Amino acid sequence: MGAIQPRETRMLPVNYVTPARLVHDCLQLEYLLANRKICPSFSKDLLNARKIFEDSFEIEFSNWSRCEPGLAIELSSNDLALLHRIHRKVVHLETCESLDGVLNTALDWMGIEGEFRNSPLDMRHVVIDNFLNQDALNRIQSFLNDSWIWFNDAQKGFSYLGAYRHNGLACPAIDALAKELQLSLPHVLSDIALTQVWAYRNILGSKAVGVHADFARINVNLWLTPDCWNKNSDAGGLRLFSTSRSESATFDEYNGNDAAIASSIRGARELRIPYRCNRAVIFDSSLFHGSERSTFAPTYSGLRTNLTMLFG
Repeated sequence: MGAIQPRETRMLPVNYVTPARLVHDCLQLEYLLANRKICPSFSKDLLNARKIFEDSFEIEFSNWSRCEPGLAIELSSNDLALLHRIHRKVVHLETCESLDGVLNTALDWMGIEGEFRNSPLDMRHVVIDNFLNQDALNRIQSFLNDSWIWFNDAQKGFSYLGAYRHNGLACPAIDALAKELQLSLPHVLSDIALTQVWAYRNILGSKAVGVHADFARINVNLWLTPDCWNKNSDAGGLRLFSTSRSESATFDEYNGNDAAIASSIRGARELRIPYRCNRAVIFDSSLFHGSERSTFAPTYSGLRTNLTMLFG
């Protein structure tokens, strides 16, 4: 079988698969079968996927967390036939109904907006704990755990998967969140549109999304995995740097070129914001930022998951 290196891509050719994708597909099948969300006949697909993982990466599936992110491997025609019901298919899409309210109304949103606007320009941000109300948190967590929407491969490293709006991340509760944020933070978000939404889920290894800047004005980053699965409560969060991408920089220079990014952040102050479930960090998207190394329990419910919304 052939193999390819990590590269700038959000979706590999259909005949390639990463160890992270095979692991996630197996874990999600186990989860959906255990919760009776899918037909019991998918047990055969689970066995097929496990065997392909074990044969391809020479490790027993019970030890999947020891697997290195590594390369993407080419699936044989026989492998594709065995995976035809699950590979890049929508196995299950959970219903996610709209809610009357999504944000935690007990929070002082006027004060939060003032904290953001009064923060230093070179580190403009605000950290918000207990961001969503409990019902909304439960609904969004369930939607992301139950829905087979994780079709996007990592741009760098193949250790995580992504879900995007155009490929299944369509949840009324998330749409309501964007609208409520614009009403609750009118001086920050009311005059700029929501331009992108994605969720990332780290599968293998401790390194998640590397340092980069985003193509927007405001970034809302929300962490969704329960704290009980985080083995290091002082880590697993966000690194934020006191330097911004140049207005003339190309996408590759601020979102893919490690040497250019390292040069940009050299000498900058760094703020570490530890991981907490239902903690949101709102910050200037032009600031360089990245995920901290994380150690979460090797279980489906423990996969580190974040939701990102870009405005402007």
